[in-house]
Amino acid sequence: MSNVYYQTRILLLTICLGYFLRRSGVLDREDARTISKLMMYVTLPCVVVKNLNGVVLTLDILAAAVVGVLVNSFFFLMAMLSSRSGDRDDRVVKIFSFSSFNIGSYAIPVLSTFVSPAAMAGVLAFNYPGTALFTYGVGPTAASLLYGGQRGGGLKLLRDNLLHNVPTVTCVIMLAMSMLHIALPEKIAGIFVSISGANSTLAMLSIGILLDLRLPRSEAGRDTGIVLLRVGAAALSALALYFLAPVSTELKLALILVVFAPIASCGPALALHCGYQGSRVAVVNSIYLLVSIVCMSGLTVLLY
Repeated sequence: MSNVYYQTRILLLTICLGYFLRRSGVLDREDARTISKLMMYVTLPCVVVKNLNGVVLTLDILAAAVVGVLVNSFFFLMAMLSSRSGDRDDRVVKIFSFSSFNIGSYAIPVLSTFVSPAAMAGVLAFNYPGTALFTYGVGPTAASLLYGGQRGGGLKLLRDNLLHNVPTVTCVIMLAMSMLHIALPEKIAGIFVSISGANSTLAMLSIGILLDLRLPRSEAGRDTGIVLLRVGAAALSALALYFLAPVSTELKLALILVVFAPIASCGPALALHCGYQGSRVAVVNSIYLLVSIVCMSGLTVLLY
């Protein structure tokens, strides 16, 4: 656990660094767009390659992938239902505050101490198909439509978001390679592993640049409500996983921990791509980051 807390401190300090660089005038909000492009086209695809290279698919892993899509569907449904009466920006904030799970910085370091490689592969299978479909597909498509992108062309926009999105395409290719039992040579894979290390730093810098702590009281209340709603969705998902998930007990316990993982750190960057101009996505991401650490720490004691 000490390694997890150490990594947590590093990421929180990186958020603070991005915030103070913007406040001091070294960086501005437009720099977050540049960082988001680096993530989308360089570091995120490398993260996918790093985690999926050489994975052997089993029935447990395939079941975890299906469960992951179902859980992500539930989270997206919660976002849409809870924002029916809100304005456009509020709906977009909820879309990106319920998108997928950031398992790389927290869940994986915790679980690597307790679970087998097979269970870890199941965790990755749970995360990546849902990430590809909702974080980079359904979520950005819904947000783009709210901001007037290709009205009446939702299916076309969804297709474009999925097929023209580098992390998504990389995920499909790596899963196909896994099905064919093909793995990248160690030296080539090492290049992707090295570059992927920059992803968390870029994501946290982007959050810090977008973070605005001087929110009106009304927005602070709304953002706290979103955080509590996500915690509730995670708790319901954990109960469903415990009683219904058709996977091994070891993987089931790991997935219960995963659903409390932080919000996908690329959310603020993706929101910018879709036309969102505010800072609330970054604020919610940062608040839930702290809540997630507390929840996952408590669950680790209970489950392991």
